[in-house]
Amino acid sequence: MSSESDQTWVALAWILIIVLGISIYNNAQHEQQAAEPVTTYPEIVQPLFNEPIQPLPKHGTTVEYSEEEAIAPFKIITKPQELFYFIKVVEWDSKRPVLTIFIHSGQDVDLLMPIGSYEIRFASGKTWHGEEHLFGSRTNYEKADERFNFTISGQQVFGYTLQLIDQQDGNLKKVKMKADEF
Repeated sequence: MSSESDQTWVALAWILIIVLGISIYNNAQHEQQAAEPVTTYPEIVQPLFNEPIQPLPKHGTTVEYSEEEAIAPFKIITKPQELFYFIKVVEWDSKRPVLTIFIHSGQDVDLLMPIGSYEIRFASGKTWHGEEHLFGSRTNYEKADERFNFTISGQQVFGYTLQLIDQQDGNLKKVKMKADEF
């Protein structure tokens, strides 16, 4: 054999070794990728909220559900911001509605309540979709974490002033609610 022929065989052997090495490397990479566990999760589909926007009720629009005489003062104060409030007052024990009231932020409301113990619930938002859907999917639901006792003692009637204004040392504790609890 000639030295030229030896060099050709050596070059072919190196090429074969290199091709074989690349092939083994690629197969190893492919096997590693295929061996890794793949976790798939079902896509969470949020239902679309597409109820139409309704005209805002007038500030102070009230619906009364009780036939009891309303004599106790109840004042609600809000600060100016881009929110509207739908307030629901329910009897403390039975949870039956007593009244609802729509409030434009930055405006106060003075009304009278029947004597009794109540829970005050708040829904707030920017876009009104009617009493059934309130402020749509972005409605914020809360309730006061205390009982409101409207009472009478002798000639004096006792009520409340409620400020729907977040205050650093305020005394109204609010609790988040779910829409179906409102």
